[in-house]
Amino acid sequence: ANAAMDSLARHRRGLGLPALTINWGAWAGAGMVAALNEPARRRMQANGVAPIPVETACRLLDYALVDPMPQRVMIDIDWAVFNPAFSGAASASFWAAASPVLTAAPPVPPKVSIAEHIAGLNNEDAYRFVTAQIAEVVKQVLYIPTDKALDNYQGFFDMGLDSITVAELRVGLQRQLGCSLPQTLLFDYPNIHEVGTYWLQQYAGLQDSEDGVITAPIDASTIQQYSEQELDRLISEKLEML
Repeated sequence: ANAAMDSLARHRRGLGLPALTINWGAWAGAGMVAALNEPARRRMQANGVAPIPVETACRLLDYALVDPMPQRVMIDIDWAVFNPAFSGAASASFWAAASPVLTAAPPVPPKVSIAEHIAGLNNEDAYRFVTAQIAEVVKQVLYIPTDKALDNYQGFFDMGLDSITVAELRVGLQRQLGCSLPQTLLFDYPNIHEVGTYWLQQYAGLQDSEDGVITAPIDASTIQQYSEQELDRLISEKLEML
């Protein structure tokens, strides 16, 4: 419907008739944004999109009414922040065409790469470190309190991941882990344990000597965060390796 209205406005202007269509960004305290919960509003702003104050929006409307263009986009957006957040999204090609500054940048590895950090660690310590890095990104993207322990086996979508944040999480993991990750990563490896195991095998060449499976470590410092079912599963994995 919006695209049809945009085309109609351009067609009328081409005939010398009055027409104007405005593609509005978020308005502060009004419209769809007013119905968003706090995590959703914080996520929007963290991605470089800020709501437009009503007074500013009204001034922009006044400007658009005397502007000869049949179509205007009115949005408060920080492209430098927005582009990295959505560089892996399905609509990335649109945003790349929308602005010359929007080019997909390769992931920037940390000053000390994860692979270098775990080089001298045994498998279990390497697993702990990598899954902790993944959990940190998950908490940032889903606005989970930093002091909350995450279950490495809980699905990302059960934690609150959705079709919007899936691209944001993958890009965040690329930055944190310092590597390119497949578009389908979070569908093929749907929890922290599986992403961590995938990364350790693909980028660190880490495998258990017998069956090539890296399993989660169990120790006294973290055992209290697991349910009985989770402990049964972890213990069973250990026993299968004996």
